[in-house]
Amino acid sequence: MQPAKQSTKKKLQQMEHIVRQVNREVMNPMIPVLENDDILPVMAVVAKLRGVYLKELFHTATTAQGGVPNEDQLQKLRSCREAYEEMLAGAQALEVVVEREYLDINF
Repeated sequence: MQPAKQSTKKKLQQMEHIVRQVNREVMNPMIPVLENDDILPVMAVVAKLRGVYLKELFHTATTAQGGVPNEDQLQKLRSCREAYEEMLAGAQALEVVVEREYLDINF
């Protein structure tokens, strides 16, 4: 039983290598070598949108008539959350790409 586990582990390692190679071959030509200055604007937008979302949360909570937000307030809050979450997902995808060395990085 032990050899089968080792064989499966080796196959998974080979598959991981292929995935890494394909991702690098596909993505690396699409994006220039990343520098510190390239990452900063992405992270700054995520931080700003997080702040905008939280600011809107507090505004909604303190201005809701009868303690319950109306549909317009909820839509604005939802829009802020969606913008933040979309940019956050992109930033997290970037972190994964950097961690897995799919892109050339110069920092």
